[in-house]
Amino acid sequence: MKPITIIGGGLAGLSLGLCLRRFNLPVAIYEVGDYPLKKVCGEFLSGLPGRVVQKLGIEDLLERFPKAREAAFFVGEKKRFLLKFPSPVYLAPRAELDTQLAILYRDRGGTLYTHSSCRPDSAPGEGIVVAWGKKKIAGDWIGLKAHLQGIKLHYDLEMYANAHGYLGLCRSGRETVNLCGFFKKKKISASTRKDLLAGYLLESNFSLAYRYFEKSQFLEESFAAIPSFRLGFHREKEPFVRIGDSFATVPPFVGNGMAMAMESGAVASEDLLLYAQGKLSWLKTVSSIHRKLRRRFFRRLYLGLWIHPLLMKENSPLLPLLSQEKVATTLYRLTRSNE
Repeated sequence: MKPITIIGGGLAGLSLGLCLRRFNLPVAIYEVGDYPLKKVCGEFLSGLPGRVVQKLGIEDLLERFPKAREAAFFVGEKKRFLLKFPSPVYLAPRAELDTQLAILYRDRGGTLYTHSSCRPDSAPGEGIVVAWGKKKIAGDWIGLKAHLQGIKLHYDLEMYANAHGYLGLCRSGRETVNLCGFFKKKKISASTRKDLLAGYLLESNFSLAYRYFEKSQFLEESFAAIPSFRLGFHREKEPFVRIGDSFATVPPFVGNGMAMAMESGAVASEDLLLYAQGKLSWLKTVSSIHRKLRRRFFRRLYLGLWIHPLLMKENSPLLPLLSQEKVATTLYRLTRSNE
């Protein structure tokens, strides 16, 4: 069996590792950080296909997390619609989910190196999978995330959007709320992380969300940031397999980036198994996986790219249509897997 090297121990990399270890393949994951990981992430798992859950063998793990029933969407200062989830949505804190997947991967015999800065150009040319998350590039957006304590949300999930950015809040543990968003970059005078996040909330006109923030206890150790990233498919010429956010970053209002990362690992595992068994060349493996990922996520991603800017415009003529319950539910289903 040929070995597989995965660079990045987040949801995509660990999911791929779990799938490959079912066949006892030699798999090594390199993670630059250590668990629990801190990620700019919404911390809820929506739209993960049952087939993928079974393939990963995480049915019992998911049942440990509470389920969300609904999400309220606010555009500007007005609540536009309330979406009742037609399929399970798990309130899964990233730190706990990553850590439990890493434990499960090691229990199945996988090799995991933390505090490792292994990169594709320092590893052998074949058998390399890049799963290191969102690509940091110069741009006009910044992503910020932190946990808040001492507050209670009105809804299981609350999503806010305006011309300055996007913000999502959800329960992350019994007494903790996860606040995550991306904002158009601004000059914010701040000496602390708390002041930076507060400054972006105020300067970006997220007054409703700021009321939560103002009443809460800011958990400094939970803060995470990403300078900028772009949405959509990421085209790279290097002969490496790319999965998760390294392959495509879904618009945040679609709300299933975590599930797509895990699903991408499951999709990639099929051809990587054939490669490891000597039944498929490496170049054909890379090409086949990327083609399958584009086909699997094309509709979800481009629908998201179309919907997202409309939800950030309070005066969009299509917003009343998108706010109708039947339309919102249909779009929710269309931006999830068909499985």
